[in-house]
Amino acid sequence: YFDTEQSIKSILTDPQLNNKDNLIFFNPHDPTIIPEPNYMPQIVNEFVHGTRYRDAANRVCTEKNKVPLRLCIFIEKSHCDHKRGKLSLEPFQFTFAHFKRSIRNQPDSLRVAGFIPNSINLPKTTADKNALDYHFFLERITAQIRSLQKGIAWKLKYGGKTWEIMFKPFILVVIGDTNGHDKL
Repeated sequence: YFDTEQSIKSILTDPQLNNKDNLIFFNPHDPTIIPEPNYMPQIVNEFVHGTRYRDAANRVCTEKNKVPLRLCIFIEKSHCDHKRGKLSLEPFQFTFAHFKRSIRNQPDSLRVAGFIPNSINLPKTTADKNALDYHFFLERITAQIRSLQKGIAWKLKYGGKTWEIMFKPFILVVIGDTNGHDKL
């Protein structure tokens, strides 16, 4: 696995990604404002108005200038051989939900937190052993995200101002294919 904090900071420092035209916050003038738990918008934005975001934001951002860093996780198998199956890895990638969809879909917005190897082709392996191996690697990768929940101090340039904030990372959504979700 990789240093998730440095990967997060590499996204935060990328000027191509972090400009006002690419960012979506609940309040377009103040990124530190989060919705009240019972807020119901007239127009719903995919990752800004959902109950998962509101619940997590109100749970982890209990003080002023604490801002939820909503992580979108992507896990999907990549083949490393010409036989398409013998050798494969599942990259555990992430980006931020406060990017517009067009930005989240760009490869430059993604960072790899780690790789989950495919152990199904090892001799004498069982489905239970494969599941244990898979979750062993998941735990190692997500442990870094959990360790960052204390917060990442950051000076966010947004709306012509510099905001001194504390990003509080949490996993908002995991995106992948059916096979991958079955393993989770």
